[in-house]
Amino acid sequence: MIVGAAHPGITVKDVEQSLRFYGGTLGIEHTVSQVSDQPYLALVTGVPGCSLKIGFARVEGDDVPLEFIEYVNPAPGRALTGFGIVGTPHLCWQVDNLYAAYGRLLAEGVGFLGEPHLLVDGAWGEARGVFARDPDGLLVELIELPGARDGTGRLTRLHHLGVTVSKLDQAIDFYCSQLSLEEKSRYAGESLYLRHHAGLKDNYIRGAILLLPGMEVYVELWEFRTPSGPPADMAKYNVGSAH
Repeated sequence: MIVGAAHPGITVKDVEQSLRFYGGTLGIEHTVSQVSDQPYLALVTGVPGCSLKIGFARVEGDDVPLEFIEYVNPAPGRALTGFGIVGTPHLCWQVDNLYAAYGRLLAEGVGFLGEPHLLVDGAWGEARGVFARDPDGLLVELIELPGARDGTGRLTRLHHLGVTVSKLDQAIDFYCSQLSLEEKSRYAGESLYLRHHAGLKDNYIRGAILLLPGMEVYVELWEFRTPSGPPADMAKYNVGSAH
């Protein structure tokens, strides 16, 4: 039975570059990296002869770190992820003041996909959010829950992990019936939030929010009626793939 999240992981082009972005720019306090080339990694990853660089970044007070994996061998390709593409992940952090975080990061050159916007059609009530991209093009979301806005704009915790799926009902059955996550809500319709951030006109999305057991970390599933491209190549060594 699943009892929580150990860490979400993403494959990146350059671990140190990712740590500079997530640690130095976003402000995640605890970062560490290491080189891993032990023989057992071939068994764990299923990639013969692989050699990795691994990094971790964890927000102060949060139990869940983010893992970065750079494949030194074999040379990585790209997963070619994006809005509407099956397999695409997104990572969402909660902040104590979205406008303060947005202003600070905009001044540091972070590329946002729009301005902070009310999540009028999702599962988070009167929350506000904004999307950006990290150095590898991975979708990064910042969210401010109702009642916040008295902080300095720091990241406070990993709020949810998102993934675009091909069949929502099948994905819910896998995560809930087989992995013991708890379904909290479903929603469907045009997402004005994604239309604002992704330029997806006349989009239709089915979504679900699942809760990891034993902790307040969510998994968000998206199924798009009209994909924007073929499924991403989520081979574990491709930049942009996630686990």
